[in-house]
Amino acid sequence: MKKIKLAALVAVLSFLTSCASKETKEPSANVEQVAEGVSAEERSTSVADDARAQKPAEGKPVPSVAQVSRSNNAFALDMHRALPQENIVYSPHSVSTLLAAAHAGANGRTKDELGAILHYGAEPPAYALYRELHDALASREKDSDRGLAFRLRSSNAIWGANDFKFLTPFLRTAETDFLMQAKSLDFKGAPEDARKTINASISESTAGKIPELLAQGVITPATRTVLTNAVYFNAPWSKPFSTQATKSGTFNTLKRDAKQASFMSTTDTMRYAQKDGYQVLEIPYVGEQVVALVILPEAGQYQNIDAGLTLSQLEHFTGSLDYQRVNVRLPKFELRTQLDLSETLGTMGLKDFFDPEKADFSAMSDEPVHISAVVHEGFIRVDEAGTEAAAATAMMAVTGMPAPATADFNADRPFTFMIMDKPTGQILFVARVVDI
Repeated sequence: MKKIKLAALVAVLSFLTSCASKETKEPSANVEQVAEGVSAEERSTSVADDARAQKPAEGKPVPSVAQVSRSNNAFALDMHRALPQENIVYSPHSVSTLLAAAHAGANGRTKDELGAILHYGAEPPAYALYRELHDALASREKDSDRGLAFRLRSSNAIWGANDFKFLTPFLRTAETDFLMQAKSLDFKGAPEDARKTINASISESTAGKIPELLAQGVITPATRTVLTNAVYFNAPWSKPFSTQATKSGTFNTLKRDAKQASFMSTTDTMRYAQKDGYQVLEIPYVGEQVVALVILPEAGQYQNIDAGLTLSQLEHFTGSLDYQRVNVRLPKFELRTQLDLSETLGTMGLKDFFDPEKADFSAMSDEPVHISAVVHEGFIRVDEAGTEAAAATAMMAVTGMPAPATADFNADRPFTFMIMDKPTGQILFVARVVDI
């Protein structure tokens, strides 16, 4: 059986030596020293101390995994509106995970900027909640009723120069709460070899879908540490589309061009809503805990609806869904996007973050560093899921109730495609499809 492969989005934060100096406050160690020189008991004590330090003041609400997901989704939609209205695919989950890890290493105004862009509010969440979120998403694979047919995996790593000293509390947080594998590389003596090592690791984590995230020249002798995240998703629909039903049709692009596309089609009972100016459809993957949410504005309304897509609007969309019989036409599509997110994140509020003079990562290391670049690549392919075609007829008689009306959901124009984890509400992937 063929399977849908919606795969692999990766973000990288690369730190370069900064001109600014920071006050020394914590003991430091490189990757090997922390791994070998700190006992398990010392690690657990430090983690407990860090958790206590993050607890909110008495009487204030304690952030939960659901609240972390909601903050992440607010960031995701801020980012969506900041990116150009063109074909694009990215993982806001991947980017926000690394920004949260950077928040753990920041102090002062840099930490405040990160907290604001991540919608933390007055009380940042305990970093341990990110591990809980990771574990919740990882459990979807075990919960799937088709076992190996479902894949949802995320991996983090922190790559330090072999002479770079991380502060021990930060490295413990990175390893324990963000599940980052700490690794040492020779950025100064062999930057190209280091780049190839990181790319190979990411390629392996994404089943080869992101083979070369870091372009030549991105890693230099001045690089001190690189944080990476890779996300891989591969799952069949709960009810695959029939390949026999796929037909050629016209897709009307954002520029009003008419292009030929292959449209999958089915008629089934799904969660659906139709409001003034748009339709929304939820299509479940196997296990039905992860779903595709397709937002289809009326013809000529995509730019307005997409530009106004906020967290409250998304929650309104999902809250209005109800089961209905729907005739679905959805184009098969495949997208790949490479992004330098530095400018985008700057417009969203990260200023000191990239500034050599103002960046404050003194909770990460005594050595002054700033962010030189945030790069991201996304890939997505949507198809019928390779179901072997068959035909069957079923006729049910229900007494006392008229047959329900059947809605038409015909995605022959620009739409937004999201993959969401239903129990946590976390947005995993977003694709904007305005051209085929």
